[in-house]
Amino acid sequence: MTQPAETFVRWYLRFNGYLGVENLIVHAPVQGAVPQGAEFDVVAVRFPFSREVADFELPRHPQLETIERPGVVNVVIAEVKGGRDTSLNDPWRREANDQLQLQRLKYLVRWLGFCDSENDVESVATELRRTGRSDRACAVRAVYFGARRSQQAADLEIPGILLEDIASWIVGTRAVCWREQGLANRSCHDQWDPLIKNVWNLADPVLPGSQEQKVRSILAIVLGRAAP
Repeated sequence: MTQPAETFVRWYLRFNGYLGVENLIVHAPVQGAVPQGAEFDVVAVRFPFSREVADFELPRHPQLETIERPGVVNVVIAEVKGGRDTSLNDPWRREANDQLQLQRLKYLVRWLGFCDSENDVESVATELRRTGRSDRACAVRAVYFGARRSQQAADLEIPGILLEDIASWIVGTRAVCWREQGLANRSCHDQWDPLIKNVWNLADPVLPGSQEQKVRSILAIVLGRAAP
Protein backbone atom coordinates (compact mmCIF):
# COMPACT_ATOMS: atom_id res chain seq x y z
CA MET A 1 0.00 0.00 0.00
CA THR A 2 1.33 3.42 -0.96
CA GLN A 3 2.07 5.69 2.01
CA PRO A 4 1.23 9.42 1.90
CA ALA A 5 4.93 10.35 2.07
CA GLU A 6 5.62 8.21 -1.02
CA THR A 7 2.81 9.90 -2.93
CA PHE A 8 4.14 13.28 -1.82
CA VAL A 9 7.65 12.46 -3.08
CA ARG A 10 6.41 11.10 -6.41
CA TRP A 11 4.43 14.29 -7.07
CA TYR A 12 7.36 16.43 -5.99
CA LEU A 13 9.44 14.64 -8.60
CA ARG A 14 6.59 15.12 -11.09
CA PHE A 15 6.66 18.88 -10.42
CA ASN A 16 10.37 18.71 -11.26
CA GLY A 17 9.80 17.03 -14.62
CA TYR A 18 10.00 13.35 -13.66
CA LEU A 19 7.73 10.48 -14.67
CA GLY A 20 7.50 8.11 -11.74
CA VAL A 21 5.98 4.99 -10.24
CA GLU A 22 5.45 4.10 -6.60
CA ASN A 23 6.05 0.75 -4.94
CA LEU A 24 7.96 -0.95 -7.73
CA ILE A 25 8.00 -4.62 -6.77
CA VAL A 26 11.02 -6.78 -7.58
CA HIS A 27 9.72 -10.23 -8.39
CA ALA A 28 11.76 -13.30 -7.53
CA PRO A 29 10.45 -16.18 -9.68
CA VAL A 30 10.67 -19.67 -8.24
CA GLN A 31 9.10 -22.87 -9.47
CA GLY A 32 5.33 -22.57 -9.25
CA ALA A 33 5.22 -19.02 -7.89
CA VAL A 34 6.43 -15.45 -8.39
CA PRO A 35 6.86 -14.05 -4.86
CA GLN A 36 7.84 -10.51 -3.95
CA GLY A 37 11.59 -10.12 -3.57
CA ALA A 38 11.93 -6.42 -2.68
CA GLU A 39 10.28 -3.04 -3.17
CA PHE A 40 11.53 0.36 -4.30
CA ASP A 41 9.42 3.19 -2.86
CA VAL A 42 9.53 5.51 -5.90
CA VAL A 43 11.43 5.20 -9.18
CA ALA A 44 11.32 8.21 -11.51
CA VAL A 45 12.97 9.28 -14.76
CA ARG A 46 13.52 12.75 -16.21
CA PHE A 47 14.50 13.45 -19.81
CA PRO A 48 16.99 16.30 -20.34
CA PHE A 49 14.71 18.62 -22.32
CA SER A 50 11.60 18.24 -20.18
CA ARG A 51 9.53 21.41 -19.84
CA GLU A 52 5.83 22.17 -19.45
CA VAL A 53 5.60 25.70 -20.81
CA ALA A 54 7.28 27.14 -23.89
CA ASP A 55 7.40 30.75 -22.75
CA PHE A 56 9.08 30.41 -19.36
CA GLU A 57 10.84 27.83 -17.23
CA LEU A 58 8.86 26.48 -14.31
CA PRO A 59 11.10 26.69 -11.26
CA ARG A 60 12.77 23.47 -10.17
CA HIS A 61 14.09 22.59 -6.72
CA PRO A 62 17.80 23.50 -6.45
CA GLN A 63 18.45 20.68 -3.96
CA LEU A 64 17.32 18.16 -6.55
CA GLU A 65 19.19 19.86 -9.38
CA THR A 66 22.48 19.54 -7.50
CA ILE A 67 21.98 15.77 -7.39
CA GLU A 68 21.27 15.47 -11.11
CA ARG A 69 23.67 15.36 -14.03
CA PRO A 70 22.79 18.06 -16.61
CA GLY A 71 22.07 17.19 -20.23
CA VAL A 72 21.32 13.49 -19.79
CA VAL A 73 18.47 11.24 -18.71
CA ASN A 74 18.29 11.21 -14.90
CA VAL A 75 16.81 8.40 -12.83
CA VAL A 76 15.97 8.75 -9.12
CA ILE A 77 15.57 5.66 -6.95
CA ALA A 78 13.83 7.13 -3.92
CA GLU A 79 13.99 5.79 -0.39
CA VAL A 80 11.07 7.41 1.44
CA LYS A 81 10.75 7.49 5.22
CA GLY A 82 7.78 9.33 6.68
CA GLY A 83 8.25 8.32 10.31
CA ARG A 84 10.98 8.07 12.93
CA ASP A 85 12.78 5.27 11.10
CA THR A 86 15.62 6.59 8.95
CA SER A 87 17.26 3.29 8.03
CA LEU A 88 17.74 2.42 4.38
CA ASN A 89 16.31 -0.63 2.66
CA ASP A 90 18.48 -3.68 2.00
CA PRO A 91 19.78 -2.86 -1.52
CA TRP A 92 21.83 0.01 -0.04
CA ARG A 93 22.84 -1.58 3.27
CA ARG A 94 26.40 -2.87 3.37
CA GLU A 95 25.57 -5.64 5.83
CA ALA A 96 22.81 -7.10 3.63
CA ASN A 97 23.46 -10.16 1.47
CA ASP A 98 25.54 -8.76 -1.37
CA GLN A 99 24.59 -11.18 -4.13
CA LEU A 100 20.89 -11.05 -3.28
CA GLN A 101 20.83 -7.24 -3.31
CA LEU A 102 22.83 -7.18 -6.54
CA GLN A 103 20.20 -9.40 -8.16
CA ARG A 104 17.47 -7.03 -7.01
CA LEU A 105 19.27 -4.03 -8.46
CA LYS A 106 19.88 -5.89 -11.71
CA TYR A 107 16.13 -6.51 -11.91
CA LEU A 108 15.51 -2.77 -11.51
CA VAL A 109 18.12 -1.75 -14.09
CA ARG A 110 16.83 -4.35 -16.54
CA TRP A 111 13.27 -3.11 -16.03
CA LEU A 112 14.27 0.53 -16.62
CA GLY A 113 15.62 -0.54 -20.00
CA PHE A 114 18.54 1.80 -20.65
CA CYS A 115 21.13 -1.00 -20.90
CA ASP A 116 21.28 -3.02 -24.13
CA SER A 117 23.29 -5.96 -22.77
CA GLU A 118 23.37 -8.08 -19.64
CA ASN A 119 26.99 -7.04 -19.12
CA ASP A 120 25.91 -3.40 -18.90
CA VAL A 121 23.08 -4.35 -16.54
CA GLU A 122 25.63 -6.07 -14.31
CA SER A 123 27.99 -3.07 -14.39
CA VAL A 124 25.31 -0.51 -13.52
CA ALA A 125 23.82 -2.67 -10.77
CA THR A 126 27.28 -3.24 -9.28
CA GLU A 127 27.97 0.51 -9.22
CA LEU A 128 24.60 1.17 -7.59
CA ARG A 129 25.25 -1.49 -4.97
CA ARG A 130 28.67 -0.06 -4.14
CA THR A 131 28.03 3.68 -4.32
CA GLY A 132 24.29 4.34 -4.77
CA ARG A 133 24.92 5.95 -8.15
CA SER A 134 25.90 5.21 -11.74
CA ASP A 135 26.71 7.39 -14.75
CA ARG A 136 26.75 4.74 -17.45
CA ALA A 137 24.27 5.56 -20.25
CA CYS A 138 22.28 7.83 -17.91
CA ALA A 139 22.59 9.28 -14.42
CA VAL A 140 21.06 6.98 -11.80
CA ARG A 141 20.96 8.10 -8.18
CA ALA A 142 19.65 6.61 -4.96
CA VAL A 143 18.14 9.51 -2.99
CA TYR A 144 16.84 9.49 0.58
CA PHE A 145 13.64 11.46 1.30
CA GLY A 146 12.56 11.63 4.92
CA ALA A 147 10.91 13.42 7.79
CA ARG A 148 14.28 13.20 9.57
CA ARG A 149 17.86 13.18 8.39
CA SER A 150 19.42 9.75 7.94
CA GLN A 151 22.90 9.26 9.34
CA GLN A 152 23.06 5.96 7.51
CA ALA A 153 22.41 7.68 4.16
CA ALA A 154 25.00 10.34 4.99
CA ASP A 155 27.59 7.70 5.89
CA LEU A 156 26.98 6.00 2.53
CA GLU A 157 27.12 9.39 0.73
CA ILE A 158 23.56 8.95 -0.51
CA PRO A 159 22.04 12.43 -0.95
CA GLY A 160 19.02 13.32 1.12
CA ILE A 161 16.12 15.77 0.88
CA LEU A 162 13.84 16.43 3.84
CA LEU A 163 10.07 16.38 3.36
CA GLU A 164 10.02 19.78 5.08
CA ASP A 165 12.31 21.16 2.37
CA ILE A 166 9.93 19.86 -0.29
CA ALA A 167 6.95 21.50 1.42
CA SER A 168 8.88 24.78 1.70
CA TRP A 169 9.72 24.70 -2.00
CA ILE A 170 6.09 24.02 -2.95
CA VAL A 171 4.77 26.85 -0.76
CA GLY A 172 7.47 29.42 -1.41
CA THR A 173 8.31 28.75 -5.05
CA ARG A 174 6.18 26.37 -7.07
CA ALA A 175 2.71 27.37 -5.88
CA VAL A 176 3.36 31.04 -6.63
CA CYS A 177 5.21 30.76 -9.95
CA TRP A 178 2.11 30.92 -12.16
CA ARG A 179 0.84 34.01 -10.38
CA GLU A 180 4.24 35.67 -10.74
CA GLN A 181 3.93 35.19 -14.51
CA GLY A 182 0.46 36.77 -14.47
CA LEU A 183 -1.21 33.51 -15.54
CA ALA A 184 -3.01 32.19 -12.47
CA ASN A 185 -2.64 31.62 -8.77
CA ARG A 186 -1.78 27.95 -9.02
CA SER A 187 -2.46 24.81 -11.02
CA CYS A 188 -4.58 22.25 -9.18
CA HIS A 189 -6.85 19.76 -10.94
CA ASP A 190 -9.64 17.42 -9.94
CA GLN A 191 -7.79 14.47 -11.46
CA TRP A 192 -4.86 14.91 -9.08
CA ASP A 193 -4.37 12.65 -6.09
CA PRO A 194 -6.52 13.90 -3.16
CA LEU A 195 -3.43 14.30 -0.98
CA ILE A 196 -1.75 16.56 -3.52
CA LYS A 197 -4.93 18.58 -4.02
CA ASN A 198 -4.94 19.21 -0.28
CA VAL A 199 -1.27 20.19 -0.38
CA TRP A 200 -1.91 22.73 -3.14
CA ASN A 201 -4.95 24.12 -1.37
CA LEU A 202 -2.83 24.69 1.73
CA ALA A 203 -0.05 26.26 -0.35
CA ASP A 204 -2.38 28.71 -2.12
CA PRO A 205 -0.59 32.10 -2.01
CA VAL A 206 -3.94 33.93 -1.84
CA LEU A 207 -4.83 32.33 1.49
CA PRO A 208 -3.71 33.94 4.75
CA GLY A 209 -0.94 32.43 6.82
CA SER A 210 2.83 32.50 6.87
CA GLN A 211 4.98 30.16 4.81
CA GLU A 212 6.02 28.41 8.02
CA GLN A 213 2.39 27.81 9.02
CA LYS A 214 1.53 26.43 5.58
CA VAL A 215 4.57 24.14 5.60
CA ARG A 216 3.59 22.77 9.02
CA SER A 217 0.03 22.12 7.81
CA ILE A 218 1.29 20.29 4.72
CA LEU A 219 3.63 18.12 6.79
CA ALA A 220 0.75 17.31 9.13
CA ILE A 221 -1.30 15.70 6.35
CA VAL A 222 1.70 14.06 4.66
CA LEU A 223 2.96 12.52 7.90
CA GLY A 224 -0.48 11.76 9.31
CA ARG A 225 -0.16 14.03 12.32
CA ALA A 226 -2.68 16.39 13.85
CA ALA A 227 -2.54 19.84 12.31
CA PRO A 228 -0.61 22.39 14.44
